[in-house]
Amino acid sequence: MDFSELSVDELRDALNQVHEEVSPEVIALWPADQAAARVRYTDLVNHIDDLYYPGMDDLLVFAERRGVQLVILLDHEERLYFASFEGLF
Repeated sequence: MDFSELSVDELRDALNQVHEEVSPEVIALWPADQAAARVRYTDLVNHIDDLYYPGMDDLLVFAERRGVQLVILLDHEERLYFASFEGLF
């Protein structure tokens, strides 16, 4: 999903589409900064404009949804991806 034309609130809405299904705590990873943190998904979404800078950052979020691993990617080109996988680890 290209979100370059979306407002911050619309981006939050897109991220909240999976909110009820995502584990309360997730791992957020900023590869360029070599940083990661365990955060509440709701806090991440509510403060996304402080934690992700379009055009610069890639943000990976690792979560669990109904027993399946979920990866959410916001890339520096302002695209949003959701991918789930099972049994890789």
